[in-house]
Amino acid sequence: MGDLIIKPASSGSLKIQDQAGTDFITTGTSSGLTIGSGVTNNAGVASGTIGSGVTFPAGLPYSIKVYEETTDSGNTTTTGIGFGTVRSVSLDSNENVLIRINGGYIYHNGGCRIYSGIQYDTSTLSSNTQGTIKYNRVDSENSTSGINYNIFGYYELLYTAGSNTTLYYRPAVGNNNGRTVNWVGSASESSIKITEIKFT
Repeated sequence: MGDLIIKPASSGSLKIQDQAGTDFITTGTSSGLTIGSGVTNNAGVASGTIGSGVTFPAGLPYSIKVYEETTDSGNTTTTGIGFGTVRSVSLDSNENVLIRINGGYIYHNGGCRIYSGIQYDTSTLSSNTQGTIKYNRVDSENSTSGINYNIFGYYELLYTAGSNTTLYYRPAVGNNNGRTVNWVGSASESSIKITEIKFT
């Protein structure tokens, strides 16, 4: 059976309109196919890729990634601060990312204030003083009588890119008195969860 072809006259356009005369589907001589606003896709989209030029409504998350950390984020007995695995996220100008770090548990042996947080920079992280370090104070214990403490660790960072960039980040844990502190991630017990949410 041959093809059924419908085409406009030379230099014209083929249009499908509603009763009010609003164009819903238009094809011209060289402009390709244009689909108007208000078209309902009741059948659903079976396949395809959303193009880079598509603009999502402000505040709508469109990329969510979750990572697990199953190794300790640093023993900080001598350095005062320890770090987890470096990860990165690519951002366009004015694009936002919310990074949530929680889970596992922070182990310490008292005699200090305990902090859980994040280190981040737009260059690959290679030192413990690079970029910015932000944290929550999650515990404070004066006793050093041999008691070990296990507490919940968490931090949230909201970052907005001022230009097209790559943001590098990693979990950070520390204390103010050179004590033993670990943010513990364990495959057999409780891993540290890192959630990365991008939106405009």
